[in-house]
Amino acid sequence: MSLPYIANEPKLFGIIYARPDIVIPGFDSAQMLNLSALVGLVGLFGIAIHAWSTLPDTIPVHFGFDGQANGWGSKKVLWLLPIVGLAIYGLLTFISRYPNTFNYLVVITEQNALQ
Repeated sequence: MSLPYIANEPKLFGIIYARPDIVIPGFDSAQMLNLSALVGLVGLFGIAIHAWSTLPDTIPVHFGFDGQANGWGSKKVLWLLPIVGLAIYGLLTFISRYPNTFNYLVVITEQNALQ
């Protein structure tokens, strides 16, 4: 079975292939991982919200080998980890919905797409 030629598809060894557009059914384990990631994100934001109200305006942000604080900064740094985590979660969730756009080492056909 030969695949049709499509001009805008990526090349593999100089040959252009059409990738099948498939829908991968959801798995219970994938839903559990997604739920645990969401719980982790809610926890990160919950900790940041709680710490925001209890910490002073200037907090230690770096510690030396002796355990003493040697770098200070604003408590706005608390939001860095939750926001980066949310951005990574959003990006990975978005791109996982379009598996036919990933780059693979083998040509994806309808026969091997679900493997």
